[in-house]
Amino acid sequence: MAGRTNPCATFRDGSDIVLDYCSYVSEQNGIQMEAAHYCEQCSKCYCDICVPLHDQMFKTHVLIGREEMQRWPISRATVDALTQRREHNNETITAFCEDHSALCCVKCLTLKHR
Repeated sequence: MAGRTNPCATFRDGSDIVLDYCSYVSEQNGIQMEAAHYCEQCSKCYCDICVPLHDQMFKTHVLIGREEMQRWPISRATVDALTQRREHNNETITAFCEDHSALCCVKCLTLKHR
């Protein structure tokens, strides 16, 4: 699934809780619900509340539950954690310092890894 990402990562109600996958329909209605299922045909995530609606509209689609998450796309939270430096206001990681074995953003390179 490399290369595909799910843009559903979000913070719940301003707290520090990160939802790795949000329900697409709930999010479209301003509600943040954690997804329990993923539909490959729709390329969307759905919570348990939204699944009956999805199943009514798309009878031939097969939903994939969390027990088979290896078939889901990479979550936005995971991509962000791997590509952004929180230490430097989420600057994008652009380099690797071989001397320190560290991933670096432009600020890291300027300040610590000359």
